[in-house]
Amino acid sequence: MNKTVSSFLKNIFIFLIGSFGSKFLSFVLLPVYTSILSKGEFGQFDLVTTTQGLLFPMVTIGLSEAIFRFVMNEKFDKKNVMSIGTIASVVTYMITVCLSFIVNIFLKWEYMQWMNLLLACTIVYGLFSNYLKANKDTRKFVAVGVLYTFLNLTCNILFLVVIPMGVEGLIISMIIANAVPSILIFFVEKLYKQIRVEFLDKALAKRMIKYSLPLIFTSLSWWIVTSSDRYMIRYFLSEDEVGVYGVATRIPLILQTLISIFQTVWQISTNQIHDEEPTELKKNFILFTRAFRQVGFISGSGLLLITQFLMFLVARNEFYAGWIYAPFLILSIVFSFATGMVASLYGAFEKNSGALYSVLVGGVVNIILNALFIPRIGVMGATISTAISRLIIAIYRLKDTERLLSFDREYSKVAINCILITSQCCCLVYMKDFVYPVQVAFFFVICLYNRKLFSDGATFLKSIRSKKHEKAEEQ
Repeated sequence: MNKTVSSFLKNIFIFLIGSFGSKFLSFVLLPVYTSILSKGEFGQFDLVTTTQGLLFPMVTIGLSEAIFRFVMNEKFDKKNVMSIGTIASVVTYMITVCLSFIVNIFLKWEYMQWMNLLLACTIVYGLFSNYLKANKDTRKFVAVGVLYTFLNLTCNILFLVVIPMGVEGLIISMIIANAVPSILIFFVEKLYKQIRVEFLDKALAKRMIKYSLPLIFTSLSWWIVTSSDRYMIRYFLSEDEVGVYGVATRIPLILQTLISIFQTVWQISTNQIHDEEPTELKKNFILFTRAFRQVGFISGSGLLLITQFLMFLVARNEFYAGWIYAPFLILSIVFSFATGMVASLYGAFEKNSGALYSVLVGGVVNIILNALFIPRIGVMGATISTAISRLIIAIYRLKDTERLLSFDREYSKVAINCILITSQCCCLVYMKDFVYPVQVAFFFVICLYNRKLFSDGATFLKSIRSKKHEKAEEQ
């Protein structure tokens, strides 16, 4: 087993524990949310977190990602990197809060100050957790992830069930879950010694901002693709529909989390290997790209198969009707898997402008289609728009990254997989009879077409066992 593969497998397990729990929690808690909150209340909470997601990359100037990238590189002083990222974020946050007071004079949004407080806590947690992640301190990263999940779970139960506080209770839970781990990281890692004004380095700051600026627009464009739907649904329809849509988005969140974990782990694993041959790294990249894509199509098909059952388990009352919106949202995430790991090439070659252009195109398409579809076919129009825009982004990135690294993209296989899973999605949404047998048939066809994933996995497990056996004999 070569070093990149070994490092990847080790890190993927660690990040699944550290990151997946917190994401999975929002899915597990859906029965509580949908039993206690009305559609309008859940819609309000969804708009708070959506707005916070919009402001996060703008306020941090994308430096949260820059901290991860530059702390991982041993050529740069961690003190300088953390000082630049943290101090710049504090200054821009203070400006944002002042502006929000002025804007809210006209908006009169009752949750504006709660959103500001939540934004502050998520910024600090994002900066500090990225430091841990880049610092390769895996035990602490896992511990922080588990603590975040535990706090979020207990606070949700406390402020929704024991002390019914509605939307404010949900926001307070998120604030505590972000704030407490951030404070612990600050003191345990002695960041108070590393974050100083005197550690600011102008040359490094310029380089970090140059790296992060495209990421701001990329994040904003992704926000348009994934989250702007809520505002357009609220404008054209109602806050109740935003709530139902928000519940439906929790189903594909499982796949979205897998994407972010795979991409982060690949970036860390390749940076941990300093003596791996470039040809070996390229070989591993192609291997993981193929496996990543196959995992996406198979897991997406499986998730479509059980979508109604999952919504039956987690969605209460009138929220269950929202299952019909989940399939096209799942399809949109699967299209992101279709690109494999090629998106990571933009960061590896410091060509983030390519990532920006792809998402800008997808964002513009998404807004136009939302404006056309939502007034005509309601919330379903938003889900279809999201799927189409993600497909466009996937195609753009597959073609655009050919200039960065040349290898067989297997376009025909990608196209056949996309056709199969799109057909499965459409059958689930629009068929009235024999729905489940058709879904099972599609799942088996997709598994059969991507069977190489299983054969490669079996071969890999055999190689691990043989190596363990050889070591045991040597001892």
